[in-house]
Amino acid sequence: MSSIFTLLGQKTKAFVNTQVTALENGAVATNASNISTNTSSIATNASNISTNTATGATNASNISTNTASIATNASDISTNAASIVSEAATARAAEVANASDISTNTSNITTNASNISTNSADISTNTSSIATNASDISTNTSSISTNTSDISTNTSSISTNASNISSNDSDISDLETQAGSLAADGNSASFSGDLGAANMVLTGNLTVQGATTAVQTTNLDVSDSILNLSKGAGDGSNAANDVGFVVERGSAENNVAFVWDEGNDRFTAYEASSGTSFSATDTDLDSTDGSAGFATAQFADVYVNNGGSATNLGTVAEFDAALA
Repeated sequence: MSSIFTLLGQKTKAFVNTQVTALENGAVATNASNISTNTSSIATNASNISTNTATGATNASNISTNTASIATNASDISTNAASIVSEAATARAAEVANASDISTNTSNITTNASNISTNSADISTNTSSIATNASDISTNTSSISTNTSDISTNTSSISTNASNISSNDSDISDLETQAGSLAADGNSASFSGDLGAANMVLTGNLTVQGATTAVQTTNLDVSDSILNLSKGAGDGSNAANDVGFVVERGSAENNVAFVWDEGNDRFTAYEASSGTSFSATDTDLDSTDGSAGFATAQFADVYVNNGGSATNLGTVAEFDAALA
């Protein structure tokens, strides 16, 4: 059976040959039409030349108007120069007044210098008194420091004892809890808190009844060759959730997913519109992210339904060969 690309190429070639023959038969009529169009274009160009001549006359009139405006601007510049001279005279008068204020400030500074000298003598006397007080304070500080050190040592000892007592209470409570959780026959146990172990081996079945199972391993090996996803969906009249897996690609890339789209009844590869808008808690991906696009997929061969049987879509090379 020929591929779809081969059949498509053969039909395309036949259509193109028919169109080329039709175009060749109409070439003479097309040339006559082109000659008529060129004659009309020559008449239009003559009209445009006449319009451009009138525009040149208008431009000459505008040049004359601009010359008059330049003469007016020269007069305005002369008026502004006179105003600048007047402002300079006003500034000189203000400068003379500032010189008088500066002289008064100099006299005030001399008076302040004398007052500062008197204050310096008083400060020297006070400094001697402060030095005596500082010696007394230093002696008292040393005594306080010794007492603080003793208090700190005692506090540390009390804290250590309290911690040891608390640790012992916790150990006793854990032992009591474990003793109460182990069955008398030693074959079963129940715990209300977390259970931790370096390694754990189960020879029987493992049933997890929580809301989330987190597997934080570097490699995950599963012996089962077929995974049953969305188990229990058959208990209702119709399944409602999309089924598949989501791939997290980091903060710089959009997440992608490959799911059975329950709303459209087909497998679909999605790419989120931004960041991590897809997650394992979603039940309908195209509703969660209404702007999601389709992810790129690469296959060696693609088969499509062709009248009830699967037909290979073919290759671009087969399409090109059919057109030759």
